[in-house]
Amino acid sequence: MLVFLFVRLEDTAKEYDILDWQDALLRGFFHDISEKGKKYFSNDDTLRIGLWNHVTCQNQEVISLDLDGILYGNFSLCCAPPTTRTLVVRSCKQRYPINTRCLPRRLERVNLFNNKIFGCPDLTKLPPHLITLNFSFNRMVGPIALRDLPRGMTELYITFNRIQQEIVFYEKIPKTLQRITLLDAKGSRNIKLISPVDPDDAVDPRIFDEIDGNIHTIFFENKTK
Repeated sequence: MLVFLFVRLEDTAKEYDILDWQDALLRGFFHDISEKGKKYFSNDDTLRIGLWNHVTCQNQEVISLDLDGILYGNFSLCCAPPTTRTLVVRSCKQRYPINTRCLPRRLERVNLFNNKIFGCPDLTKLPPHLITLNFSFNRMVGPIALRDLPRGMTELYITFNRIQQEIVFYEKIPKTLQRITLLDAKGSRNIKLISPVDPDDAVDPRIFDEIDGNIHTIFFENKTK
């Protein structure tokens, strides 16, 4: 009986350690937002950040952070718990350099649509299980290279940024990847061509629209066997 009680207490202690660890990371994630924002997320209950609004947990692990149109300051993406699988920070007026290396490695879906995120996105250092990625409508610059992408990725959007390069090279596009968009924005109309590093590695590109002779949207119908 005493052994059972000790084991149960030990398991409970481990559960609290996990919760405390995740709460510590989430405190970092929300650290730079305003006090008004913290009240909004917490409903004035700051004891367990894992229970805050827009935070989804499963089996005591954070699996989703879903923030859309919330204007309380910058969220620290690199502090998102490593168990996070969905990260949405959409139309939140975020302003900081992009750092793909520090994103949680279990991420499957990332949506940073319509912010003011800048810098050069290193697409070779994305989380290995990523399925969809949306960096559209930001202020990111190049050069970019479409290589070493996650093997299960299906969609990649980098539309309306400030990519300054005429040719975007790609290499070993994953068989699962069906759509890549590089939509021109003001200041990024230099993109005129996407090209395989190895001609034998070419996929079937279909150009939907053109603006003044420059590529507007690029669509890959990946027929790689």
